[in-house]
Amino acid sequence: MENFENEPTIAATQNPAEQDPAAAAAAAGPVDEPVNSIEEAIEKVLHAAIAVGGIKIGCSQVIKAIEAEVAYYVFLAQDVEEPAIGQTVRLWAEQKKVPVIEVPEAKELGKWAGLYKLDRDGEYRNIRSASCVALTQAPKSQALSFIEKHVKGGN
Repeated sequence: MENFENEPTIAATQNPAEQDPAAAAAAAGPVDEPVNSIEEAIEKVLHAAIAVGGIKIGCSQVIKAIEAEVAYYVFLAQDVEEPAIGQTVRLWAEQKKVPVIEVPEAKELGKWAGLYKLDRDGEYRNIRSASCVALTQAPKSQALSFIEKHVKGGN
């Protein structure tokens, strides 16, 4: 993760369009719409990153991603039951200079990370909490740019 400051986006190591144009269109999802809040940006980026295998979920996987220097951002739930989890993740991220972005609820972070099932009506069921999630790769989008600006601006 050398010189991430100069990289405009986090891109997948292999371009899906080179492999299969139909798969690339499916992974791109709907048209890239403007983002109004950091929570909305995180949700969109994580959903897009899931399609390219670009997230790590849970304290153990997140710390491994930070240690391997493949984590670009860490999203940490504020309502984590065990404060030591947040402290540990923050220390590792600080050592490797990985930005940590707090989100209000672990259950919401879990939903954004895909830890749910949908019922027949398309309603979310069995949403599992996620204490932390690391972003390791994501397609270029307005949501990703919003997060980058948020981190650089300290908003």
